[in-house]
Amino acid sequence: MGDALKYGYALNVVLPYLCAEVGAVQMPEVIRGGLNKLRKKRNAIIHTGTKAAAVSAQDAMEGLCAAAFGFEFIRHIGPILLEGRK
Repeated sequence: MGDALKYGYALNVVLPYLCAEVGAVQMPEVIRGGLNKLRKKRNAIIHTGTKAAAVSAQDAMEGLCAAAFGFEFIRHIGPILLEGRK
């Protein structure tokens, strides 16, 4: 897929598909939503020059929690996905 496999596509399409294929639990929507919100904030800062100050403390806290829980989800589900590809 090369350049077509962007983070948003991997998070919202590929990961749910792979989890469904191996019968694994899906990433909770609250975590996926938090990661999508974090991605959008990051893109606004990097690509459109939005000031970092436009990110509220609440947004930062939600993004940090989503990143931590998302990381732990992938750490948990990774071996299951690798096992399922046999």
